[in-house]
Amino acid sequence: RNAFADTVGDPPLVPVLFLATHTPEFSPDWRSDLPAPRIIAGLPANVVTKLIASTGTSSSPSMTGGRGISPFYVDQLVRFQREGGTSAPSRLADLIALRVERLPPAARRLLQALAVVGDDAKPALLLALLGDTTTQLDEPTTVLKTAGLVDVDPWDFDHQRVYPVTRALAAGDVVETTCVWQNEGDEYVLPGAGID
Repeated sequence: RNAFADTVGDPPLVPVLFLATHTPEFSPDWRSDLPAPRIIAGLPANVVTKLIASTGTSSSPSMTGGRGISPFYVDQLVRFQREGGTSAPSRLADLIALRVERLPPAARRLLQALAVVGDDAKPALLLALLGDTTTQLDEPTTVLKTAGLVDVDPWDFDHQRVYPVTRALAAGDVVETTCVWQNEGDEYVLPGAGID
């Protein structure tokens, strides 16, 4: 935050477009002589309907919303429909959850393990959490990358909104309590360890 404020407060000698995003509740306290912030709304429903129609998919959910439709929802909707999905939910979290639930079991378990461990997870830690020494990460990783759900260099979620949905789904399937992983003298306590 301070770096951004310094950049805006002491502009460089060349013309620069400075773009910052934040949640509506956050107050960046920019200088008063700067232009007013521009509020970026979602996409209009008629534009989204045309976008969905241009992808060659056969159906689209009801496109209504006073604030417009999130571009990320459109991305997830197109992916869902390309994966053969029909009757997409109208809420983004429900759509992500449905996509995660439709993954092959090995890919879903890997994604849930990543949700428990968090970003920058080491493959050995993911394998240990999965608890199956015969599990290979190559195939499920390819599935998750193709689905646009993860990046693997470093391991993290492709979009910040995928993490909380996957984490919530993982809570019922992955045992998190009192789980400690040891490797070569290093001890790593998984998030949630020790919670009764």
